Amino acid sequence: MRHNGACRTKRRVVAGRVATTTTMRTHTCFASSTRTWRRRTVVPAGLALLQVRPRQSWALLPQEESMVALFETNTRGVANVFDATLINGNRGQKLADEAEGNGSGCVWDEDGHVVTNYHVVGGAIAAKKTYGAAQVVLQGEDGDSKAFPATLVGADRRKDVAVLRVDAPKSFLKPLMRGDSTALRVGQQVLAIGNPFGFDHTLTTGVVSGLNREIQSQLGSNIGGGIQTDASINPGR
Repeated sequence: MRHNGACRTKRRVVAGRVATTTTMRTHTCFASSTRTWRRRTVVPAGLALLQVRPRQSWALLPQEESMVALFETNTRGVANVFDATLINGNRGQKLADEAEGNGSGCVWDEDGHVVTNYHVVGGAIAAKKTYGAAQVVLQGEDGDSKAFPATLVGADRRKDVAVLRVDAPKSFLKPLMRGDSTALRVGQQVLAIGNPFGFDHTLTTGVVSGLNREIQSQLGSNIGGGIQTDASINPGR
């Protein structure tokens, strides 16, 4: 889209008062192989008309550079976890190869421990499966992703937490750097990285809205000491 920057100011009398508007004509707003549309934009007089720079000349702001660096550094520590138990239809007929649960997990250490939510792997736990209770999708150093069968190490339904272990090469295991939640303060920035359905990693932002909150888990239990944030977070299923 190109702007010729041409502006035209009109004055007219409205209810005994002089009203001023500025019309900015934009050329070649929408183009196709058959026709070109022209569009007029009317803005109040006195407002500055900003010139949009070409996309390739944009530079990241310092805050944006920090966010991008944090996201790119930590995505490999965020895994996609899905319950290997398949959903069955009536009369025992399998509806589809659809996982019972699907959500995010974090790589805890280089020994292959992955922490996720209980409700993500609850189907396998109910079926008393240990090995192969879930599949964990990890990203390697070359950027390729691979699924590994996981062994259930332990779980706490009341806290909605489960610990898995995968036998994966070191090149797929990059633990997340852990912080100290007791040092958090309301108003601090929050960056939430997730991979709930295995499509790709996502990033949402917000702030710490409250501390030591009681929250209700996906399973209906109350969990104390929660951190409240306005960042959008997909809980998985």
